[in-house]
Amino acid sequence: MITKVGVKVALIPFRPKLGCVDENIEHIKERTELALDQKARVILFPELSTSGYLLESLVFESAITLKDSRLDYFKEQSRYADICFGAVVQDNHRFFNAALYFREGDLHHIHKKIYLPTYGMFDESRYFTKGETLSVFSSAMGKTAILICEDAWHPVLVYAAYMQHAENIIILSASPDRGIENSGPDPDSFSFWEMRLLVYAQSFGCRFIYVNRGGVEDGVRFGGRVIVASPLLVEKEWEKEEIVFVQIDNSELTRSAMIGGPFCEENFILNNKILQEAEVIRKQFEGDKFV
Repeated sequence: MITKVGVKVALIPFRPKLGCVDENIEHIKERTELALDQKARVILFPELSTSGYLLESLVFESAITLKDSRLDYFKEQSRYADICFGAVVQDNHRFFNAALYFREGDLHHIHKKIYLPTYGMFDESRYFTKGETLSVFSSAMGKTAILICEDAWHPVLVYAAYMQHAENIIILSASPDRGIENSGPDPDSFSFWEMRLLVYAQSFGCRFIYVNRGGVEDGVRFGGRVIVASPLLVEKEWEKEEIVFVQIDNSELTRSAMIGGPFCEENFILNNKILQEAEVIRKQFEGDKFV
């Protein structure tokens, strides 16, 4: 089912203060009010908006539980618009890098980051437990899935959302600027995101809505960029902390579906069989080095 045309979405490339959860939540509330004043139907904040990214030993004190009274405001305001932001969530004595999606007066959906980067400056698996599920849910935009940053670099998760008939895939990100010495207007890291999401959108026939955090932590710069990539269109904004409003028009997805694409005749059972066989072969070659 395609949703009606004209869902107004607010993308907010928020700049959280590291470890200042109460202050960050108050700022998220303020920006939520501004977006509601402009009649937004969906309001999206980046990865780990309540805490900042480079937490390390601050993970424990930055965590919230799903019964935290500070979430009550967002439950109430979600009667008027869907609201989503990233947070450290403590669940069953474990800590997750999670996205909380509020809708119709309740916490409607939770996505726990599945792929935790542990390379270069990233050390997430040392502090967080990985999520193990990905599911599509209903939103004001239609059938929706959420990925968190590194998740989106693993096409199998995009494929899993596609197989559940996702119309929109939200990506909350805390991606630092890298490759800023190039001659173009964007750092390499942002250009990579733009190219990847456009290929995904054209391949899978769904929309990708990306919101990255801004600000600086420990000398690491986060660009505060947003991207909306549809099969027939890509839009982007950067260097802002202001609210970026976009109008979601699902007729683009209808036109794309009529055209068709390489994934229109996917055989999930066959693909799963091939992947299982590939895993067996991969294990046979473990330890081998490429030369």
